[in-house]
Amino acid sequence: MSPTVSGSCRAPLACRLVLVGACTALLGACDSRASRPTTHDQYVAALHEVERSPRARDASLRFTRIVGARLSASECRAATARLADDLRTSTERVTAITPPAAAARAHARLVAEARETVSVIEHLASRVQAGTLACGIPFNRLAYGLPTTVAAERALRELAELGYCTDTSCSE
Repeated sequence: MSPTVSGSCRAPLACRLVLVGACTALLGACDSRASRPTTHDQYVAALHEVERSPRARDASLRFTRIVGARLSASECRAATARLADDLRTSTERVTAITPPAAAARAHARLVAEARETVSVIEHLASRVQAGTLACGIPFNRLAYGLPTTVAAERALRELAELGYCTDTSCSE
């Protein structure tokens, strides 16, 4: 079941979009030994730690608020800037980890698609900053169902099929 916000936004998108960013953080958050591949268990532990982090939870709530709440222009600018920053930071963190060999291809696809998604969200946030895009339905129309987000979801499913489960990817 997909609950809606304001009748037009699917809450799972918020989780998915943020999961792209958060999962990238999940993948890289705990490993400072980027030159060595991690084990399966280290990789999964990193996924879980960041996926469950306050930052990921806050980003998910922020996205839902951006597309579903009536925000003032200043609240919208602050929320979208923070969302873009959270996703960018998360994506940067994923580059700090070398996945296990079995996960390398899916991980690389996840990283590439997450970077593209971040680029789009940053562009949308810059439009909000410039006053040419509003939060709510206008933002949702442009952020919902991004091809890069869909591709990142496929990479997450592939990781799950390989046994590298996130709370979301293996609970569906």
